[in-house]
Amino acid sequence: MYFDTLKYLARGGRIGKAQSLLGAMLSFKPIITVQDGEVSPVTRVRSRQAGMDYLYNYAASRKNIRYLGVEHANTPEDAEALIERLGNIFPKEKIIRSRIGPVIGTSIGPNAVCVVAWADA
Repeated sequence: MYFDTLKYLARGGRIGKAQSLLGAMLSFKPIITVQDGEVSPVTRVRSRQAGMDYLYNYAASRKNIRYLGVEHANTPEDAEALIERLGNIFPKEKIIRSRIGPVIGTSIGPNAVCVVAWADA
């Protein structure tokens, strides 16, 4: 998942205020992952395009993809652009599209984009 800002994670107590301030000053955009129910940071990027590239490369690196989904908070155009790119590795018509709901959206803020890949082991 790509976040446009750390502000909402700090407001929700997910990260410290100092980390949020530093991220804003350096214009970091975090990428996190959830595997086996554990949330963990993966990396930080400096631009939205770099974040979208990271999400694409993540999905492209997965082998034996069974299901692929793209979620967005409030940027359907970004989600559709990512789906177009992902169509190179997985049939576009089978990619699940969804919108991040208000409960999660409150914690992550606007402009978040998420790629979900279910793969056979």
